[in-house]
Amino acid sequence: MAAPSIILASSDPAGGPAHVLWSAVCKAWGSNTPDHQHVEVGDLADALIVQSEDRDLAKGQAVLVLLDEGTPKSTIIALAHLLHDVQAFGFILMPGMPAEVQQQISRGGLVGVNADHPPQAIATGLRALFGRQESVEEMQQELRILSSAQGGVRQEMDRMHEELNLAAVIQQELLPAELPEAEGLEFGVMFRPATYVSGDIYDVARLDDDRMWFFVADAVGHGVPAALLTMVISRSLRAGAGTRTPAEAVTALNADLVRAQRGRSRFATAVCGTINIRTREVTLCTAGHPPALILGGNEARTVESGGALLGVFEGEPYEQATFTLEPGETLLLYSDGYETAFPDAKEASKGTTNGKLDTEAYLNEFANLPWIGSIDGATTAGAMQKLAERVDCQAGSLHQQDDLTLVAIAALPQAKARKRAA
Repeated sequence: MAAPSIILASSDPAGGPAHVLWSAVCKAWGSNTPDHQHVEVGDLADALIVQSEDRDLAKGQAVLVLLDEGTPKSTIIALAHLLHDVQAFGFILMPGMPAEVQQQISRGGLVGVNADHPPQAIATGLRALFGRQESVEEMQQELRILSSAQGGVRQEMDRMHEELNLAAVIQQELLPAELPEAEGLEFGVMFRPATYVSGDIYDVARLDDDRMWFFVADAVGHGVPAALLTMVISRSLRAGAGTRTPAEAVTALNADLVRAQRGRSRFATAVCGTINIRTREVTLCTAGHPPALILGGNEARTVESGGALLGVFEGEPYEQATFTLEPGETLLLYSDGYETAFPDAKEASKGTTNGKLDTEAYLNEFANLPWIGSIDGATTAGAMQKLAERVDCQAGSLHQQDDLTLVAIAALPQAKARKRAA
């Protein structure tokens, strides 16, 4: 470690009280007294700059400043700020220094005292400040390293944030820009990713003049891995939408996922189907997914079809169900996650084995919405808005636990369908 050095500043660098004080401090110090440089108080700033050019800027400079009696308070405070800024340490002395001024300037390694402060106490204080300086410099070095690392972490977080936003935009481009229109039918959707990107994916599209194609799929998990899997799911299901039955499309998707496993477990669930616009005949296939729900009036019934989870068993057979969607009925396709999505879900789920609402509880949430056929003037858009409001009412909904997706296909009552057609 370099030999200790101190700047002695006073109004009279040629001698006088400052030299008397320094002589007394050196006598009290004993052996190995620090080197000193005597400057006028007005030149102290320049002396500190010169010292900083010869030293690491992180290292503080020791000072012993003797001010004249009656030095204005503002001058003392300004000087103290300068010394604090350059991380100087030591003593500022002045005859009759007010106690409040001493308190204002005494922080860090700087101490304000009266000029009659005992030289022995000054010597002891300076020795202690010199002794602690090496530790201070080590901590400052560590702080600089941590600050540099923090800057790198922040840059990395900003980069990840930008990439995740881009991923969310790309995923949105895979979704329908707008829902199609078909005579006698209404469509609605709610799509709520839990994070930047979703493990859910859906589609509703027209195949030809008579048929509509739709699906909802859910990759097991959350975040980017699940979102990447939805791209595989979407591409596979759309590939044969016009030529395959729903069961054939699901079978092909299962084969794609099994083939892509490569020793890793990547599972998904899906429900897909077609609806004939003229006859409203629906063909539906479900693979490990929550069963589709048919709502009419205040009644709800599920549609059981399909087979096991996707990506598990090679050659898994999948069956499909066929039924007619009657006027005033709404078909709901939804992902899991609604077990914890509604207000008071946590309270209502107490006593259950998995801490979630039972199936009947959240299906009743769906059934109690104002779907077409339940009340006069109801619309699919209105029901979807009410659903969104219910989800938003949940305490802590800013931290949604799971991705939420729901697609609604409503068969308009005959009178409303004729009015729209006219």
